[in-house]
Amino acid sequence: MTLNDGAAHPRGEDGGVASQARTAPDLPDWLAAREPALQRTAHLLTGDVDRAQPLVLETLARLDLTWGRVRRSEDIDAEARRLLVGAFRKASRRDPAADSQVVLVLRHHDQLTDPEIADLLRSSVGAVRAVSAPEPTAVARGFTEATDTADYPTTPLAAVAERAHEIRLARRRTATKVAAAVVAAGAVAAAVVTLGGGHDGDPASLPVAPLPQLRLGAAPEVGYLEGDTFVSSSGDRFTSPTFHRASTVAQYDDGLLVAGPITSRRPFPTISRIIRTSTVHVGCGTPSFVLGAAGADPAYWLSDSCRPADPRRLVYGDTGRLVLGPTRSTTTGVVAFTPIGRVSDGVVAYGASESRTVGNATYVLQAQDGASRLVSHVEVPRGATANGDLISGLAPSLTDSLVVDADTNEIRWRLPDWTLGRFSPSGRYVVGFRSAAGLPHLGAASDSVGIWEADTGHQVLVRDLPGLMLDGLPVWEGDDAVLVVAEDRSGRQAIIRVDLDGTVTRATGVGAGLPDGFRLAATR
Repeated sequence: MTLNDGAAHPRGEDGGVASQARTAPDLPDWLAAREPALQRTAHLLTGDVDRAQPLVLETLARLDLTWGRVRRSEDIDAEARRLLVGAFRKASRRDPAADSQVVLVLRHHDQLTDPEIADLLRSSVGAVRAVSAPEPTAVARGFTEATDTADYPTTPLAAVAERAHEIRLARRRTATKVAAAVVAAGAVAAAVVTLGGGHDGDPASLPVAPLPQLRLGAAPEVGYLEGDTFVSSSGDRFTSPTFHRASTVAQYDDGLLVAGPITSRRPFPTISRIIRTSTVHVGCGTPSFVLGAAGADPAYWLSDSCRPADPRRLVYGDTGRLVLGPTRSTTTGVVAFTPIGRVSDGVVAYGASESRTVGNATYVLQAQDGASRLVSHVEVPRGATANGDLISGLAPSLTDSLVVDADTNEIRWRLPDWTLGRFSPSGRYVVGFRSAAGLPHLGAASDSVGIWEADTGHQVLVRDLPGLMLDGLPVWEGDDAVLVVAEDRSGRQAIIRVDLDGTVTRATGVGAGLPDGFRLAATR
């Protein structure tokens, strides 16, 4: 059964993007519709409604851990069934009698074919066919009568989230133990040094294979660019000259908001909106914008002219406008704003001034009345979260990062030799990156990715990527993984995923490392 069917949306003749109606369900919506079926299968597997509940909880928790990817699959029910059967077989210690019960339930209740059952059990079709009931019709009728008369409970979402958290912590502890064992083995450690060109001995560091050898996992949950093609979060691919080397793309209302590249001729990139089959030129400004919460107006800075008034000036334009949907506010003293994120009372933006006395700084801008306030301590902002009103970025030294309270301007915590980036969607975590040389810029070999708790600065994960260079800021994929464009020493490029437990997989194929190759164009 496929829950998220969607029709194809062709491009127009001019290469624009058609509107997209395909959406994937949220976990609560899927649960409301499909948990009863899961309960029935679990009941028949165990023979008892109460004994089925731990299996259902375990299944839903593991589904929750990977929901960002599973929800885009062709058949969510199949994944849930696979997790349920796996939990049942583990609980029954893979007893042959239990496997026989699985075959009968899947065949006579879930209506799976023998090849489908064999694939789910990782068994042979012959072994599945060997399991048969003397009276199949009676078995099917008995299953129906048992489920029709049973009263099934609804699993609380809080319990699902709590169990998912327990599984995540257990995975992290296991990964740490394995990593420590790997580092302790001299031969393996030497192999890591040979592969990655260096290893700092951190127990959380594990070998990373060259890009073509990395296991290919699920496709990115967020939109990304590949040359002049935009791949949406639902996997639809659209090609248009507008996407060529674009820096940021975000879905907004019934179309896409696109910021083009900065070139020597165009210090302010073109900002366009693609709606169905037409492309509308909005203006020019800075190559980033933020959307904030669902339904919030986009924020982006527009220059007064797409042509510089004086080619000799390093920063062009005398005034600018911060655009929040239909509202505009005039800014003074700062030539250009680069929006980074939203907090409760405005938009966090990096202000670039041509005055050396004023310099560059971080501001919170309020479009409603044109007011702005300076954010202390942060020289270059990298991320902001409305959930907790925190701002991450570089300190004036440009060698340390910090997290600042947006309301009080107090420094929550400081992190030397790392560049902190974006916050996770919930605001619970913040991602950072570091080059092999320990400098806060991208491009050196053997870069690292780290994740910290946003409020406290407690380290959750540090993952070295031997032999890989990061190209662009990491982007969150839910709260459990980050995506980043990585390039190896052979010039090959791919988008890779670093899970919260330290697992590294590829999210795309491997291509040549070109300036207009893979780009993570998400706004978060």
